[in-house]
Amino acid sequence: MNDTVQNRIARLSDTAFPVLGRCSDELTGLLQKGDLKNRRLADVLAHDPLLCARLFRAVNREPIGIIASIEQAAGLLGATAFQSVVAAGPVLEQSLAGTALAAYLQSLRRAYHVAMLARHLATVQGYGHPQEFFFAGLLYFVGDVALHAADPQAAQTAAGEKGATAVELSRGLALAWHLPELVHRTLDGPEADDRKAALVRLAVALVEAGTEDLHASAQEALVEAAGVSGEQGAQYVVRDLCQCTIQTARHLLDWYPPERRASPYTPLYPGSYAWPQPQMSTENTAEAVGPTSAPPPARSAASPVQKIIEETLAAMHAKLGLKRVVFAALSPDRSRIRGRFFRGVDRQSPLRGFQFERSGASLFARLVEKPQHVWVHAGNREKLARFLTSDMQSLLGEGDFCASSIFVRAKPVGLCYADVHPGGEGLDEGAYARFKTLCSLMAKRLADAGG
Repeated sequence: MNDTVQNRIARLSDTAFPVLGRCSDELTGLLQKGDLKNRRLADVLAHDPLLCARLFRAVNREPIGIIASIEQAAGLLGATAFQSVVAAGPVLEQSLAGTALAAYLQSLRRAYHVAMLARHLATVQGYGHPQEFFFAGLLYFVGDVALHAADPQAAQTAAGEKGATAVELSRGLALAWHLPELVHRTLDGPEADDRKAALVRLAVALVEAGTEDLHASAQEALVEAAGVSGEQGAQYVVRDLCQCTIQTARHLLDWYPPERRASPYTPLYPGSYAWPQPQMSTENTAEAVGPTSAPPPARSAASPVQKIIEETLAAMHAKLGLKRVVFAALSPDRSRIRGRFFRGVDRQSPLRGFQFERSGASLFARLVEKPQHVWVHAGNREKLARFLTSDMQSLLGEGDFCASSIFVRAKPVGLCYADVHPGGEGLDEGAYARFKTLCSLMAKRLADAGG
């Protein structure tokens, strides 16, 4: 942690942050009724992340807070102490004005959108306490929100710093303010195998993408997190996501002064959705191709579905001696088969353009009609000639190859293709048998993973 971040943490920890005027008024009304267990209490507090952080700081005794429920925190404090926490800071509208107020409210919008998406995804996944995800999302950007409240000029300077510095500030404040455990786990990064934290980070990535195309890895992780199959997931999940963000934006119009747009955090509309095309270029992993546009700052880790495909292609390449391996997926409208993951295929190779219409007469179009495999070699090439279209030959060459359709829960998701050399033989019955086995295992693993 650098000196700038440490200084900011020390300074922000001694700051009396402003409270949204509406929050202060509604909370005072609830306190006058003497009901700290009213569900409306949490709904009101949720619009002021710094006030929530102050409450958690007041009740948690350890740096990694045990109390993760805002209702429980309020109940433990009691009415008098709760009122003191609320009254500790000035009213926001009397503390900030002009561009500083607008920037602060924008930071609140972002935090609230992350919180709502995190809770929505957790609900879809069936987690028992979605509010835990809500507050982990709400407080992910606590450093940025605190800077905008206490020092607008410093917040403007910090906006030009690397994302890692902003996360470092939030991580330091989370420790200093004893925020709930899931906040810490989410800020710790994707290294650990933590599905709850990954879900919150996914919400962060989606909000960070804004109105730009969602990054491929975020798209695919979203489909997987929603627990639907690739066949129906693309359109359905993004539409569901859009509905959630639009509803959130409309809700916030009653809390924060409106902007011209309904929401700066509404992801791409379903009509323009493109199936995820992850880009991976390292030599030791299966390469996935896709758009060349720059990704947004936050990038999700590879999904279990992607890992299964990559591991299978790697095994085919390394253990079976198959030099070129491709996994092709169905397009969202199911009209095409398109290469998405490649192993051992030169970037200049025509095979990089692997794509076929399902309505066409090619062997691959026939292959994905049902679960089946094929091995094309000198002994059966003439028999299969009418299915080996000119497009196939220009892409694949004249050599032997094998292919297998991949079905998950009785529905096609794509196919695997492999050969030894575009112009040679080299495949034998043993390699073909092992190829079929790996394809069958991949289909089973994809089904188990919800692919």
